[in-house]
Amino acid sequence: MNWANRLTLSRLLLTIIFVAALNSSWQYGRTVALIVFLLAGISDFVDGEIARRYGIVTDFGKLMDPLVDKIMVAAAFISLVPLKAVPAWAATTVVARDFLITGLRMMAGAKGKILPAETLGKQKTSWQYARTTALIIFLIAGITDFVDGEIARRYAWITNFGKLMDPLVDKIMMAAAFISLVPLKAIPAWAATTVVARDFLVTGLRMMASAQGRVLPAERLGKQKTSWQVVTVIFFLALLSLSELRYASETSTWWLRAWNNAGPVLVWITVALTIYSGIGYAWRHREVIAPER
Repeated sequence: MNWANRLTLSRLLLTIIFVAALNSSWQYGRTVALIVFLLAGISDFVDGEIARRYGIVTDFGKLMDPLVDKIMVAAAFISLVPLKAVPAWAATTVVARDFLITGLRMMAGAKGKILPAETLGKQKTSWQYARTTALIIFLIAGITDFVDGEIARRYAWITNFGKLMDPLVDKIMMAAAFISLVPLKAIPAWAATTVVARDFLVTGLRMMASAQGRVLPAERLGKQKTSWQVVTVIFFLALLSLSELRYASETSTWWLRAWNNAGPVLVWITVALTIYSGIGYAWRHREVIAPER
């Protein structure tokens, strides 16, 4: 592995340190987070210069460099949500945009094309039944995910667009749900960052495989991970909805136990499966990310 690619991968480690420092209670945690983020930004410039100057530009670097940048920026935005520096909708917009661009590049790669890199909104709603509505919409979205697959298989309408966009839209939906639950103190920022980073890495892996004319299928463990993510989101939204509809009080014993005890267990299970499935998927397809390809 050349030094340019090593610097690229080092930004993943710097991202982990950044998230840990920013979310720590240490006196100088946020100062360290700033320094680490600046170092990561400098490494992004340096690795590109090294690769171009010494002629060591690789397919691995061309694909992983922008992917690691997306993970780093997503981690920064998500980590700033609970600090009230960035609203959840803004972090969701940044992550969703990057997922869509990555998906577009993956589709182009499948056709033998490479799309070069090239660079919204402000509305915040406070509504009496917003969380109940969010729960209903999330459930409807989950149902459509099942229905569209059934329709495609039953009527033989399976297309390359559907095969690529269906899992991509699922990832955007889950990322949006986890990020939106961060400012409500349901999901810690580091957990949401882990979910988003894992999906970026898997999407990037599939994009690299697509550029090589290969299609990497989804695996059972990945589907189990998604199921636990869905259960976790529904669990917290259901508790918020019960409180919103006055069927339960956020100060009642059972509600607090569910939120403070059962909730974190679901989060840990989800994060563990997210990390395990991501590492396993990358290991089983490690030949796709051979650095010198």
